[in-house]
Amino acid sequence: MYEIQPKKTNELGRNLALVLFFGGALAMYFSTLPNLPLRPVMQMISILVLAFSLMLLGRYVFKSFSYAVIENDEGGLDFTVTELKRRSRITLTRVSLSGISEVIPLSESSKKILAEKKKGRKSFNYCVDLCPRESYLILCEECGEKYAIRISKDQKLVELLSNGSVK
Repeated sequence: MYEIQPKKTNELGRNLALVLFFGGALAMYFSTLPNLPLRPVMQMISILVLAFSLMLLGRYVFKSFSYAVIENDEGGLDFTVTELKRRSRITLTRVSLSGISEVIPLSESSKKILAEKKKGRKSFNYCVDLCPRESYLILCEECGEKYAIRISKDQKLVELLSNGSVK
């Protein structure tokens, strides 16, 4: 069995969420000033900005992921992604290693490859960073469905997923 909890390498998600939160709060404050034209529009925009910032905080600050290769009941190996919150662990994805067809390294400049490979597949992003410099795209098929799973970089995990065995 192999398990890793990738570390956050950049703070873009946290910083963007905090800037948006304080910007939305400031916009909400200014919308209370008297004689402000289009007050409802200003309040609606500030609520949307606040909601988006809270979503970013929940996804990139208060949540993390754990990737694991574990043995299943039949003796085969499965790749699992577990969501880690303060007091809970929820398994989000479980795919058998035999169903993984390809593991593709991605960089900041490979957006075209990412869009091409995800076409016609259900896609999931389990990266711990908002805009990771390096990540991997796992293409797999499970129960007749095709999936594209994006994970943070871990060389040993990628070797295990490519080889299909734990050493």
